[in-house]
Amino acid sequence: MRHLRLSAITLMLLFAFGSVGTVRAQGLPGVDANKCLSAKNKCVSKKLVGLLRCREKCQKRPGRCGQVQTDCEAKVMKKFDGGAEPTKGCFAKVESKENPAKPDTICTTVNDTVAMEARVDGFVNGTIAILEGGAAAECGNGVVDAGEDCDLGTLAGGTCDSATASAQPYGTLSCGAGCVFDTSGCTAVRFVDNGDGTISDLDTDLMWEKKTGTVGSFTACDFNPDSGGTCADLSDVNNVYDWNEAMGEWISRMNGTTDDEDSQFGLAGFTDWRMPTVVELQTILLAPHPCGTSPCIDPVFGTSSSGLHQSASTVASGTTVRWFVGFGSFSGPPSFATKANPYFVRAVRGERAGFCGDGIVQPGEACDGSCCNASCTGNTC
Repeated sequence: MRHLRLSAITLMLLFAFGSVGTVRAQGLPGVDANKCLSAKNKCVSKKLVGLLRCREKCQKRPGRCGQVQTDCEAKVMKKFDGGAEPTKGCFAKVESKENPAKPDTICTTVNDTVAMEARVDGFVNGTIAILEGGAAAECGNGVVDAGEDCDLGTLAGGTCDSATASAQPYGTLSCGAGCVFDTSGCTAVRFVDNGDGTISDLDTDLMWEKKTGTVGSFTACDFNPDSGGTCADLSDVNNVYDWNEAMGEWISRMNGTTDDEDSQFGLAGFTDWRMPTVVELQTILLAPHPCGTSPCIDPVFGTSSSGLHQSASTVASGTTVRWFVGFGSFSGPPSFATKANPYFVRAVRGERAGFCGDGIVQPGEACDGSCCNASCTGNTC
């Protein structure tokens, strides 16, 4: 059987689909010697040839199609990406040999196994489709054709999690040049401190208030001018509010509104802060109850109370009761209490999580339960 040979032009086409991984200037390819670049080209060549040969065997002998071909391709892919052991992948082995004392061992790009694998797969699938009489993929038509990961804004269900094999599950996946996934916006870090008193959750796309001060005795806050008011720092970690204060004056001030209704900038310049639903509050717990860590929240949030945090969600059986979530190490599941009891608060902004039919009266719903209609706008009993 003839061995397929890859021309320099073929390799150039693969790399021309767009930048991949992390690019680091290290000499000029074709001018300066680079053992890492040469070795990575060899990795790509082996995968390309391997996959095409798997299909060649199927075409020549149909008995080698189906599971036989699948097993053949799996073996080729494992040699390239390492399978369940990424450090044993071809690129990973090459990158592990970098030596600062030897410039020609420094890789031009790193962390590009997933991106390059997608390009090779797309090239192989597209080539086979054309050879077998299929239509050539047309990148840019908005339709994900055979051999494409995506097309324009259509990601075909792809996510950072799936596109990076869970290595960088958070952030934003986009469609890059050549209709191949662009994972440059993906990251392994879920919570990001924005440095302006807010924390971004790259998993839920919600932005959270970051608390200030040092955890101590709680302070019951009010905004009654006759009593002099309390709690000038709206984000103080020790502040507690009853539900009406939290949903009313506190969140209004977080958005920059004062007693005199002067228009001001809200926290970090945003004016769409709100109280979170009970569903959203649970998303920032480190683990389901019992957590085992107190407070049960990612350290990036900084100073945080382990007490009970109230939500905007009310209980379906009564509008005088609202749901809360405990952030202590052994707090139980979400529970409820009268709105008059003061609890801790944490503001959030972004698309609201919670849905009609979850049994919890979310903001904007009139009811949610067995006696509620399908749109949660009225009782049917």
